[in-house]
Amino acid sequence: MKQPFNNPGVAQKQADFFSLTKAEQAMEIQAMLNDFAAWMEENFLLSPYQEEQIASMPEDFKAMLSTSIAECWESNQPVRFNKETRATDDRSPKDIIIGKGVSTEADASAALSSAGTGLYILIRYRPLI
Repeated sequence: MKQPFNNPGVAQKQADFFSLTKAEQAMEIQAMLNDFAAWMEENFLLSPYQEEQIASMPEDFKAMLSTSIAECWESNQPVRFNKETRATDDRSPKDIIIGKGVSTEADASAALSSAGTGLYILIRYRPLI
């Protein structure tokens, strides 16, 4: 079942993932690694603009993101995900902050490429100028 692409929806997707058998988890991870954009569209209720944003991400960024998520899940750890909410639509410019081996936004900002387990993903909207 598709989930909304927000904090509760991502949490539910991860809960669903961890309830799968190991073989089912491996298939889910492989699908994500094979085509991150298609996996996102299959698992989340995305707006046309969100689909466009994901499709336009550089391939190396999508590969890094899917590999990082896969490594976290293979370690039986959920991704710590925080997507800021907006009163308006999702078309505002945004930053994606990713930290490995961290558990909070402050840690992610301070150590984006640190070693270790765990993954923190923050989607932050930039102020409109």
